[in-house]
Order: sequence, then C-alpha cells, then structure tokens
Amino acid sequence: MAKYLGRTSKIQIEEPDASATYVDIAQAVSIEGPTSENREVEVTTLDSTAREYLASLPDNGTVTMPIVFDPDDTTHQLLIALGISGAVRTWRIVLPNAGQSRADFDAFVLNFPMNITQEEAITNQTVLRVSGAVTWTW
Repeated sequence: MAKYLGRTSKIQIEEPDASATYVDIAQAVSIEGPTSENREVEVTTLDSTAREYLASLPDNGTVTMPIVFDPDDTTHQLLIALGISGAVRTWRIVLPNAGQSRADFDAFVLNFPMNITQEEAITNQTVLRVSGAVTWTW
C-alpha cells in the first residue's frame, strides 16, 4: 500500500468563466477538510426493540487553508473579494498520488482572518463553507 506526503497537494479555484480551468491558491501551508458529517435522526417507534436511527443529509462542513499572505498575489486578492461578496465558487483539492485524486466542491469564503505580527510571516487562515456535495475522483 502506497503512502504519500502532503507537500505537493494543492487547493484550487475554478476560473470565473466556469471553463473547467483551475488556478492554484498560492502559498497554501496546509489543507484541512472537507469535514463531512452525517447527523443522526432517531426513528425509534413504540414497537421498536431498540433505538433506531437513520443518517440525515451529509453536511460537508468546512475546508480550512492557512496561507502565507501576499497582498500582491492575485489569488489572495480573490480570496478577499470572495469573502466580501459571499459568492459560491467551485473549488478543487488535488492529492499527490500518480492519478491526481481530487475532491471537487462548491463553497464560499466563510472567514478570512489575517495574522500580522512583528517577527512572523503575515498569514491568513481562510475558511471555506462547503455548499452541497463533494465529488471525489480517484
């Protein structure tokens, strides 16, 4: 069974013309998510012999990507603009395996907090809110 380091993984955003062309978000440090979760719905009835449950619709949660922020980078400028507009865009996470496995999903920028200190790189912890399904391609 193969094992991979995450270092060549990418997070990308589809060009605004929906041309299926994706652009890498520059200087991403890591990618966390999507944080998929199925809530449970209790369906126990009076004639049940034990508690019964069904899975609800999945909530694909969030994707968090810390970046080393560059105010001159167009993808970082885009993240700020998307945080202001609330526009839903198509995103892609690309894994480093030979087949370039990927997850495609729609999301909006939920949070874009800057971290500026005297002796550290300027960073940002962008949080995307996934809206709808995540489609995995292996």
